[in-house]
Amino acid sequence: MTLICVCADKRYRLINSNGTTRNDDTNHKIFSFKDLPLVILNHGINRFKNRDWKKYCSDYETSGRWRGKDQFQIVNDFSLFIEKDVVDELNLHKNDKYAVGFLICGKTFYDTKYKVNELFWIIDNGMISFQTLRHKAFIQTGDDRAKQYIRQIISNTKVGSEAYWKNMKLLQMENELRRLFLLAVGEKKKVGGEEFSDEFETKSI
Repeated sequence: MTLICVCADKRYRLINSNGTTRNDDTNHKIFSFKDLPLVILNHGINRFKNRDWKKYCSDYETSGRWRGKDQFQIVNDFSLFIEKDVVDELNLHKNDKYAVGFLICGKTFYDTKYKVNELFWIIDNGMISFQTLRHKAFIQTGDDRAKQYIRQIISNTKVGSEAYWKNMKLLQMENELRRLFLLAVGEKKKVGGEEFSDEFETKSI
């Protein structure tokens, strides 16, 4: 049985009323369901209509809409649940390029294995596009520069392969993700980057 371990930084890039941004590195970007081995992670814009993304997750869980659905049905249903407010928020930034992403990871009573799917909206010059992505093995998502740091670290290793992770226990996975995150922090500092926080958290399901 394949299990899942996730790692997220703690940065919110808050957008001021005048269009400038500021960083807040004290946040949690992993939401855990209470009654399912299911977690949701956020990247990109973190607030919609001045509500934190985790409040939407909590409201979705409380609604019970997920009951009787498998993981991919939950992915589609959560997209319907949150899409209007995500699109409305993105439309506030028509002249810029912003993204909103959610990783939905885990399984339900109707799934035979753990899965990872991603909802991804992006606005670029006033045009909004949307994708639902299915992921396997070692997944990197979020800021493009952050992904570049990781690629530099693993380019000559087997870390990106499914086989590398397949026989690891959860504690080993967590330790490896921590190691990779700290290496990415080091790469970021070498070039004076500000794409993500130095602080992070992990979660296993």
